Amino acid sequence: MKLVVKARDLTKTILTPEQSFEIVKEGAHAYGSHADFMPTFKYVYKDEEIEDVVYYISKAFNPKRDERIKKLLDASTKLSQEDEAKMLKVGAKIFNRNCSMCHGITGNGKSDYVEQSKAQDSFIYPYDLRKTLLNEDEIFLYSKFGGHFWGTSADDMPSWKKKYN
Repeated sequence: MKLVVKARDLTKTILTPEQSFEIVKEGAHAYGSHADFMPTFKYVYKDEEIEDVVYYISKAFNPKRDERIKKLLDASTKLSQEDEAKMLKVGAKIFNRNCSMCHGITGNGKSDYVEQSKAQDSFIYPYDLRKTLLNEDEIFLYSKFGGHFWGTSADDMPSWKKKYN
């Protein structure tokens, strides 16, 4: 079997232990993944066992996750409340121009580009953004730095930090 999606580097994950628990228990598909490479383990392990695995992963591979996230957010520009309406308008334009190519106009992870990638044997697996576990700050950081920064394959999600403020 040819694996298209590479396993994530758990030393770089953006997920909190609580989010990781949900992914391990329910599988990535339940939270927007269009790939089935992270299956559900709720029928294999008890919740307590999944909690043990998640605790091990967070302590052994990514113990400074919270510090890393805080440092990156502190270094980012904070927006005033007055800018929120403008941000929504500009954000919609940027999403429609760039993100919808993979994630689809409705954010469901389905688009013509994705279908074409299947035919070219370079299939990408964009997330259904309507189901994501990531919070607003995590989505911001994932978009800014790209998937590779957070442990995914270099081709999974580009960094937009050079193109957008």
